[in-house]
Amino acid sequence: MKEHIADFGGQNVTTVFNGPSSDDFETAYQLSQEIESDPDLFVYCGNIGKAQKVDRIIEAFAHAKKDTAMRSARLNLIGGGAELAQCQSLAMQLDITESVRFYGPLPKKRSLETNGRCGGFLLLH
Repeated sequence: MKEHIADFGGQNVTTVFNGPSSDDFETAYQLSQEIESDPDLFVYCGNIGKAQKVDRIIEAFAHAKKDTAMRSARLNLIGGGAELAQCQSLAMQLDITESVRFYGPLPKKRSLETNGRCGGFLLLH
């Protein structure tokens, strides 16, 4: 990325990685082999701010829960941020608090264990 930005005239560029690395996904996969996976569990792990639009995940999840095939689905949201309280309030408004769990920030290994168990990992870009 640093080289790409430099090609466009950027100077004194520092790359700060804040997302999961490919090694993290490998670790999550290895952990998933050791722990029983849960196909009804969906996980988002990251910042809960305006840019991430986690509210859209919650709205989509509430909509999907209306389908009989999704009745047992659960959503784990790992992380914190400026929109956390609004997202918690939205889950209450949509009456899905029994299916949505807010963990707050977790240590990396614990997050990877949770990600390794899930049937669907939601990665926003």
